[in-house]
Amino acid sequence: PSRGFSAPVGQQDGKSDFFASKLPRPARSSAKRAKFQGIVMQTRLDAGLLRAYLGFRASNAPVWTIPGHKGRAADIDCGLGAATEADVPLYGGLDTVGLAHGHLEAAERAAAATWGAEGCRFLVNGSTSANHAAILAMTRAHFDGGHPDPQRNCTIVSDEADGSGRDAALGGSTAQQPLSVVVQRTAHRSVLTGLVLAGLDPVWLSPEICSNTGVPLGVTEAQLAKVVAARPSTIGAILVEPGYLGTYSTGLSGIARMLHDEGKLLCVDSAWAPHLGFHPELPPHALAQGADLMVTSFHKTLPAVSGAAAVFARTGLLAQHLDPSVDALTTTSPPGAALASIDGCRALVDSPYGSELLGELLSRVNRLKEALRIAGVPLLEDSVDQQQSVARFDPTKVVVHASGFGASGIDVERRLRSVDMPVELADNDFLVPIISICDSNAAVERLATELITGLRQSSADQRLGRDIGAIDAWSWASVTPEAGCSLRDAFFRPAIAVPLETSVGRIAAETVCPYPPGIPVLVPGERITQSTLNAVAAAVKSGARLAYASDPSCTTIRVLR
Repeated sequence: PSRGFSAPVGQQDGKSDFFASKLPRPARSSAKRAKFQGIVMQTRLDAGLLRAYLGFRASNAPVWTIPGHKGRAADIDCGLGAATEADVPLYGGLDTVGLAHGHLEAAERAAAATWGAEGCRFLVNGSTSANHAAILAMTRAHFDGGHPDPQRNCTIVSDEADGSGRDAALGGSTAQQPLSVVVQRTAHRSVLTGLVLAGLDPVWLSPEICSNTGVPLGVTEAQLAKVVAARPSTIGAILVEPGYLGTYSTGLSGIARMLHDEGKLLCVDSAWAPHLGFHPELPPHALAQGADLMVTSFHKTLPAVSGAAAVFARTGLLAQHLDPSVDALTTTSPPGAALASIDGCRALVDSPYGSELLGELLSRVNRLKEALRIAGVPLLEDSVDQQQSVARFDPTKVVVHASGFGASGIDVERRLRSVDMPVELADNDFLVPIISICDSNAAVERLATELITGLRQSSADQRLGRDIGAIDAWSWASVTPEAGCSLRDAFFRPAIAVPLETSVGRIAAETVCPYPPGIPVLVPGERITQSTLNAVAAAVKSGARLAYASDPSCTTIRVLR
């Protein structure tokens, strides 16, 4: 049960180590090992939930609470035993059934302090639940009339009062003009369901698209200010920083100030960024740049259990609204391993050991990128038009531009799977392997070798040499969203599947999102136009993956009855 942060990663000996000449080597001397071991032990002391988890697993006493496996499923079936071995409940496991020790609350307070927030809640259903909770909290804060900046003596901008004297934002005329929020068009689909839960309508904000690759980059303060000026009744904005491919906007702090000056809130989905802000070479996290709410998934880039996530509130007012929002959505039987891993990761990144590990990660990633560039393999960050770009890149992210090398990312990924090396993302254009602080020098060396070999073989076999992403980008840009009904109405109304070619004029009941660029051409509640059909046809012809569509070929599409 004490496998925690027991040894630095990357301990590989011998001249065959690809990174040996450039990477700081893990501790060799007993003095340095002792130093790191001391930091590890202090990290565990600082992580009360992790300590409670380890203590419970070390105990062999019988328990008379759920879960039913009681930690002894292996007595019945070794497979079930392996699947449930690490499972510890919060109630009656990490703490008493009545949570008398307050371990979870203390861990959440510690996380809030580490990220500079007034409130934090841990979640076990990933950033999906965290986005839902953040959107509910954002909406509750609007109804409460509190400004996102407690130093300012004003309230959130709302619709004018109706004849009854009631503020429209509090129910006076919401039937005529529902509450709305500016949403980056690249938002995760959990944001859409969060809007359904909160009864908000999206006002779409289109990011800049890279003309070379078709990848969405970032948004600017001027873009957002223009949308807010056109729709002053919006309660705020929901942005994605960084995006799935590691791009993030350069002016987030300015965006936050602009929204606050307008009396509006900024919620940032930072699912891919729990590591940001904890090393000098990494950009600051969204809260440090003025975001009011931030969502992040610890399990994506840190050593946390799958589904481990958190949502942060910058102010006390938002924290008050965050608690009931989370409580309305989260399970009352959270797995203790996920909660303990969040607490452990928090203590880790907040320690010198965490900074050291992030430094080694950056070195490994840089060496991998160097090897790919020497082999002539372009990376996304090298392919972006710097004159056009409003984005920067998460330096820990590796995005291989396969089609720019004349290869197919799908073909390369097939070759990688044949040698038991699956990657996070593979489409016609890109390959994205996730490299974390838990990967060793030797593992990343092998990844470099297999990637380069697969890319060369694919290029020689197929001779693609075409930029599919740019085609998809133009297809998306040709579509102007046309609202047919609210997102909430579209979610609840009956739907049927119809042939795509006969769907013009119907209202969509599902999302269709060509990837790349990862920007929907259609979301529920939008009317299908001929431009929509043209964009889908161009995406299919280019070989793009149509994410979220119930029919991946898009021969049929679900529409409202």
